[in-house]
Amino acid sequence: MVSSSSIALTGTAAPRFADGVEAYAPVRNAPIQYLRAFAAFFVVLSHASLVDGRFAVFGVSLFFAISGYLMAGLVRSTEPFRFLSHRVLRIYPIFFLVVASSFVASRLLGSPFSFDLLSMTLAPVGLRSFSLGGIEWTLVFEVSYYTALFILACARLQRHLNLVAAIWIGAIIASTLLMPSLGNRLYLPAHLLFLAPANLAFAGGLLLPSAIARGYLPRASTLLIIPVALSYDYVDLGTSRMLSGVAALCLVGWAAQTEQLPKFPGSKLLFLLGEWSYALYLCHVPILKTVAFLWPQPIHGLSPQTVALAITPLLLVFFGSLDLALYRKLRSLADLSRPRTLRIAMGAFVAAFLGLAVYGSVVHILDGLRDDRIRSTLRTLGPKAQTSPEAASARISETGLSAPNGLHGVFEQADAVADDKVVYRGWATTEGGAADDIAFRAFCSNRQIGIVWHQRKLRPDIAESLGRQDLAKKRIGFTLFVAQQACPKGSKAFVIGFDAAGRAAVLSGVNGL
Repeated sequence: MVSSSSIALTGTAAPRFADGVEAYAPVRNAPIQYLRAFAAFFVVLSHASLVDGRFAVFGVSLFFAISGYLMAGLVRSTEPFRFLSHRVLRIYPIFFLVVASSFVASRLLGSPFSFDLLSMTLAPVGLRSFSLGGIEWTLVFEVSYYTALFILACARLQRHLNLVAAIWIGAIIASTLLMPSLGNRLYLPAHLLFLAPANLAFAGGLLLPSAIARGYLPRASTLLIIPVALSYDYVDLGTSRMLSGVAALCLVGWAAQTEQLPKFPGSKLLFLLGEWSYALYLCHVPILKTVAFLWPQPIHGLSPQTVALAITPLLLVFFGSLDLALYRKLRSLADLSRPRTLRIAMGAFVAAFLGLAVYGSVVHILDGLRDDRIRSTLRTLGPKAQTSPEAASARISETGLSAPNGLHGVFEQADAVADDKVVYRGWATTEGGAADDIAFRAFCSNRQIGIVWHQRKLRPDIAESLGRQDLAKKRIGFTLFVAQQACPKGSKAFVIGFDAAGRAAVLSGVNGL
């Protein structure tokens, strides 16, 4: 999710874009800001486990629909390099500040903190270790949208934006039918990102100005929210994201056509929360995690989530105000900069972003080939190998699939983290040094459990204990995030490492949850 600048489009006037499409004049629009505030609340309450996860799905769809609607006007009316500079300055500075604040807090409190340089770029490089708990996936989508729109504008194809959006929507629907697993994945490489069902809200948002101007989206269409909400229990996640996108588009269409709502108690505060929605989105998960770390058990009936929600408004005043002030200042400086300087800066950004996107796609394809080899190895080992580390070791030895490069390591203690997940930490090495080519799979209760390999870490403590000073500056640590329900309490999990050829070795150190 990302909050745009504090402009929105309303129905007070109907100028025309360069392609002849009627649009609404850019002015501040309270209903749009109210929707931003509600969208942020939906996501926050869902992550705090106070409401169903479908609220988060709808909240993100609202953000995407609003963003697509605003970008449809901005990309047509703003010089391409200036358009991109505004978007970059809107997203990255406050994002970096929140990550830096989270890092400082984690060091002071001794709580876990994940960092990966590639994830900080917000480029579509696939699954990485995200410092803010994974909410960055929406920012990756948004930055990818803005970069694509910039390229479209540089090619002077803004007049064909409606056609591009319509083709894009068709591709999303087709991809969802042909690759339903896309609906369950959020951390995607560039060649798959634009095909995910979550894109429907943004792509539809690009069509909203024209649809409204031509009378194709009456305000009564907001009633579609009711059947969409009732259908959530009967469709998969990908379809749910698409239906949420449709409902969000109808709601944003209503807000865009509403010049003014009657004043009501709290309307000014709600408007301000809409302005601060991006800061709220960024800071709420670090707050939830920090409070859960300090307050692991309910005290006097107060849950950690409740305490976190009580603290969030205090920090939101700081980060929200800082966010808006910082953006306005930086945008002003960018607008005053020389055109050549702006072109060089944004050209460098796009070149780096596209380079990382290509890298992410190549790595994803290679990882897919490796996964095929791992699946082949697991089929050869058979289901018995998934029952215990002893059985796995025996089957690996019997089948001659032992990794020949001396793969060994330890699967360390598990710790509960937010969102009903457990983080397992460990390390692995080979005779030649760091286990750079090793992929890990965790098993529990006679089956492979859902895992994510988030990062590698320096482990000088292990290097010293092994007497391997050559490993002191090498990344031999790994982190695996597992859904808590995947390995019931009292069960034991273990990890098998696979090299590039699919050969395997069991890591020692079995730990229960």
